[in-house]
Amino acid sequence: MVSSIPFRLKTKTITTDTLANYNQISFHRSEIIFAKKPLIIAIADTQIQLNVHHIAILPSQMDRKIYFPDHRPRSASNHAGYLLSISNHYLEAIAENFIALPELNHIFDDPHILHYSYNSWQHLLEIIEQIDQRLSVNISDLERKIIFALTSQLFLELFDMLVHFNSEQLNLDEREQLAYQIKAFVENNFVSDLTLSQVAEQFQVSNSTVNRLFHSYFDKTFYRFLLEKRLQVAHHYLAHGESVTDSWQQAGFNDYSNFYRAFKRYFNYRPHETKNHKN
Repeated sequence: MVSSIPFRLKTKTITTDTLANYNQISFHRSEIIFAKKPLIIAIADTQIQLNVHHIAILPSQMDRKIYFPDHRPRSASNHAGYLLSISNHYLEAIAENFIALPELNHIFDDPHILHYSYNSWQHLLEIIEQIDQRLSVNISDLERKIIFALTSQLFLELFDMLVHFNSEQLNLDEREQLAYQIKAFVENNFVSDLTLSQVAEQFQVSNSTVNRLFHSYFDKTFYRFLLEKRLQVAHHYLAHGESVTDSWQQAGFNDYSNFYRAFKRYFNYRPHETKNHKN
């Protein structure tokens, strides 16, 4: 065991306030994100979608910002996941002194987006929840040792998953595979007059099963997912100079008034005002 435990380790729940502060900072330590709700990571000119149950490994000194794709506020009671930041010194103490695995120092050499089975993700989430809970109280020497042990376990298991990436990917349970197959089908067919019953019939499951899958993996119902997909596509067209009429029609809406109400409710401004609200 190390003679002295470093203490450059922080966890934060991902909320609107957290990201507002996060996106103003130019320097970041090495970080891990556990997504409980969809997120977007912007690195240079690239936007990376982080879905529910994904894990992002982000090296230090990489300029980045994190956003909510739906632009909706998130409070501490309805947060979007956890952000863990760790110093090089802390990671070295784990890798070289505690578990004698120098290769662990290279876990942050490159960014990774990891998508494992739900059980694997849930197991790691429980560890980070314990770390977060213990960091939020007055920390005794014993607490610091427990936090260090939990963090060591977390990184050791992440490293093992990275080493055995292909075999772990093959262990996705059937329920999770089905959820992402249905999601891909909807994203490829959202312009058509798609219904819940049609999707359920396509995959030979019940309507309620489709909704449960969307709620579990994408944090919304089927129809909410479909609506938001169409709204985001319409917004993209509008932001790039398309007319309002062309935008809502190309996004799969059948009625302008329904589109208008949904757009204004979702984005908090009217369709023709989109250019004034571009990021």
